[in-house]
Amino acid sequence: MNSDPAVNDRVDVVLVYLPVRFGGGKNFGLPPLGVYYLAAALEEGGISVRVLDASIKGLSFEETIAQIDACSPTVVGISAMTPHIKSLIKTVDKLNDIGYRGRIAVGGSHFNATGAEALDYLDVDYLFYGESERNFTEFVKRRIADQPVDDIPTMAYRQGDEVTVNAKGNFIDELDELPFPNLRYGDPDDYEFVAGRYDRVTSMMASRGCPYLCTFCDVFAIWGRKLRLRSAENICDEIEFNMKTLGIREFVFKDSTFTLNFKWLDRFLSELERRKLDISWQCNTRADRVDFDMLKRMRDTGLRVVSFGVESGDQDIINSIEKNLQLDTIHEAFRMANELGLQAQAFFMIGHVGETRETARRTVELAVQLPATYASFAVNVAYPGTPSYDQALKQGLLLDPKWYLYGLEEGEEQFLSIPSEASTGQLMHHDFPPVEQMALTKEAYRRFYLRPSVIWRIIHRAASFRLLWRAAMFLPTFLAFSIFSKPSKDPFRGGYAMRQADAAE
Repeated sequence: MNSDPAVNDRVDVVLVYLPVRFGGGKNFGLPPLGVYYLAAALEEGGISVRVLDASIKGLSFEETIAQIDACSPTVVGISAMTPHIKSLIKTVDKLNDIGYRGRIAVGGSHFNATGAEALDYLDVDYLFYGESERNFTEFVKRRIADQPVDDIPTMAYRQGDEVTVNAKGNFIDELDELPFPNLRYGDPDDYEFVAGRYDRVTSMMASRGCPYLCTFCDVFAIWGRKLRLRSAENICDEIEFNMKTLGIREFVFKDSTFTLNFKWLDRFLSELERRKLDISWQCNTRADRVDFDMLKRMRDTGLRVVSFGVESGDQDIINSIEKNLQLDTIHEAFRMANELGLQAQAFFMIGHVGETRETARRTVELAVQLPATYASFAVNVAYPGTPSYDQALKQGLLLDPKWYLYGLEEGEEQFLSIPSEASTGQLMHHDFPPVEQMALTKEAYRRFYLRPSVIWRIIHRAASFRLLWRAAMFLPTFLAFSIFSKPSKDPFRGGYAMRQADAAE
């Protein structure tokens, strides 16, 4: 199947995943699962569909529009998270300018949090929020048949000058009923993971929903608090499907806490053992949801990388963000993973509600104490739908509730920062401003990675020479970010700075 929409026949639906910034060149990355799940549901419903992942392909704005237009779809569906809003607005405006005659529908995590608000600044026909595999498929079927769509759940739309928001539909309880995402809706060769062992990689989800209350996370706004699990058999069937149809042997589970349910995990590992699947896999979890025997068994079935959300090195901050972990538990989880020869990754954030220079520095100190193979440091951005967003507004740390629209002023290229700049979504701590948060993030990267012990651990535990080669390819980017680049001295420039000043008065 030819993967370039520009040279294919017309399809009913083009599903588009946009970049934060157009024209950056081909990227390493994983498939956007939400888009591919929608594509699978549409195909199961007899609807022809194409996925255009303009982000992974590194397409320019002009190339993205041309490839959408070439398919002459009845419906263009565009998925967006908060960082994609500017790209989304630009794309929608251009499609309208060139006279696209079909319908434009948008969906994604940003709209689960902000709802129909987006119809104030987006010239689109329909907006979907929540789980949409069934509702969006029904919507497209009716659009193709020219039937009314105004009663479809989990959808917002315009009626003249009025906006109608339909009731939210029910969550999908039986996840096994969903068809498997298939990378052939797009281009399987696009997806490579920098830490991958094999040529092709895909992401998977074993569950939906999360019972935890972490204040920086919006997963519950998308999938609810109740944990819904696919069966072990169904997941292994999907693994075998990808192995047989696409030769994929590298799998990255994107669940927030993969080991949350111990009984389910035992069934999953038993099924991997029974089928003798020769794969490499990775997952995310919490430090208090693992033990030595569990990790050993996971390693023996192909687990290579386990990632822990640590978030902070200060116990008071950990408590305030409702992570509900103890520092001793974090140390023990990394000790076990290291002893078993696993590549353990730690995720940290700097700039939480209540953060100070001192608490943030404790995070950096914890990072260099842990025997982790990798560490990821990010500044905390207050995304809509998270409790920290609400807290920041109440405490005056986020003076513009619609900060994500910053950058729409004429002449500004983007509303979010490039990696070397502070972001307008960061919290405005008076004694620890965004520029200092970013500077400390860069320092954390330098202190963690520029150590012989970490360099040796990466080399020693690399799954292939290709992984080392990819790591070497990223060295110039790492040095440019962590050493040579300087954070913006005035990240809140232009119209946003004026709105902040107005709000302060």
